[in-house]
This record gives sequence, C-alpha cells and structure tokens, in this order.
Amino acid sequence: KIQEGNGILSSTEPDQLNFNVYPNPSNTGIFTLSNSLSKEMNIEIYDISGRLVIPNKTSKTIDLSSFSKGIYFAKVISGNSSQTIKLVHE
Repeated sequence: KIQEGNGILSSTEPDQLNFNVYPNPSNTGIFTLSNSLSKEMNIEIYDISGRLVIPNKTSKTIDLSSFSKGIYFAKVISGNSSQTIKLVHE
C-alpha cells in the first residue's frame, strides 16, 4: 500500500513474519514452527488442492502424520500480517 503525503511517497507494509519450519521435508509428518515475534500466531493448514484441512491452530507444532503424504501449505497469521509456507510430508 502506497501513501502520498507532503509530496513524499512512503510504503506502509505490514510487519514481515519471520518464522522457520523444521524439519521440512518431514518423514514423520510433524513440523515445528519457530518465530522471533512474541505475538500469537494463528495457523491454517491447506492441502495441495487448496482445501482447509486444519483450521485455526495456535500450537507451534503441526501434526500431519494422520494425513496422506504430499505437499501442504501453512498460512501463518499474526496481527495484520500473514505468510504462507510449503510443507512437504514424505
């Protein structure tokens, strides 16, 4: 989002989420999220077809062991920011 004021352009981007997922890929289907933010995170997990398979998760551990092996996407939401990362369950 670009704003103009007093002849100066500035960007008002939401805070970037800094988080890591490990192990990725995972043989067990269990992933751990770590982040440098102290804010709470809400996590939604989607399968490769875009279907929501785990809604509104707040734990930093994602357990896909009961799901089929494949590619999933974790959408991490914190405050006004969100970021999506690919998870590989081998």
